[in-house]
Amino acid sequence: MNTFIRKIETLIASLIIYSVLLVVVIGVLWRYAFNRPIVWVEEVSNMLYVWIVFIGAAFAYLEGDLIRMDFIHDLFPNVVRKILAICFDALTSVCCAYLIPHAWRFLGIISRVDTMILKISWGFLFWPGLFMAISFSVLGVLKTISGIRNFRS
Repeated sequence: MNTFIRKIETLIASLIIYSVLLVVVIGVLWRYAFNRPIVWVEEVSNMLYVWIVFIGAAFAYLEGDLIRMDFIHDLFPNVVRKILAICFDALTSVCCAYLIPHAWRFLGIISRVDTMILKISWGFLFWPGLFMAISFSVLGVLKTISGIRNFRS
């Protein structure tokens, strides 16, 4: 099941990245080859880019691929690294859980405003932020529990 979810996440992320590429190439082609700029290209590419950043951050956290300072991390013995990882995961979970009601309130406000060109609710753009806060808080709890269970090994 876990590999299935990873394949789905990878597929979604790949489709979004290819969509951004396609939209930008079409926009450039129409602007410079046909001298007919497409007005919605920037809006769509910005939305897709925001989505890929939020979804990618959640995926990177799940994989343990978030940026850290390895040169400092590697100075500590293995026991301290495990303690730091548990503390980081717990802190991430708490901070993101704190953000959930604020993200929800923000979505309620921003959803009343439409984009200039496509007239799509701005809430659509920021839903991945709420998704990321929820997924980080849940994954943080799961990773904290896993870190505590595997502490001795």
